[in-house]
Amino acid sequence: MKYFARRHEKSQWPERNKKIAQKLRESGLMTSIGEKAIATAIHNGTWDTPKSYPVSDLDIDVLKEKLEGFSSAFENFMKMSKSVQMTYTKRFFSFKTEEARLRDFEKIVIRLNNNLKPM
Repeated sequence: MKYFARRHEKSQWPERNKKIAQKLRESGLMTSIGEKAIATAIHNGTWDTPKSYPVSDLDIDVLKEKLEGFSSAFENFMKMSKSVQMTYTKRFFSFKTEEARLRDFEKIVIRLNNNLKPM
């Protein structure tokens, strides 16, 4: 038996989970709770959320420019490996609104000031 944790209403559905859900549906093993979660995801648009785009060097440069006013955060970011820089950049661009992006940027600066890797 496969257990799926209850999904948050606005969480995205990864392709892997959608394939598992489809197999459960085809074999008649999907529960009514699972069907309801899928219906909700289809209704609110999180079922068909597009995959995130790959982070480019230009995207990393945008985040670097934003960090330049925060010396410790900027210096620590520059010392981190490219993969860690990409992870921070992907997180920064993952938010849909500028307001949410700025709110998360503050958290990124705090983590970088403490020389911490992304969450």
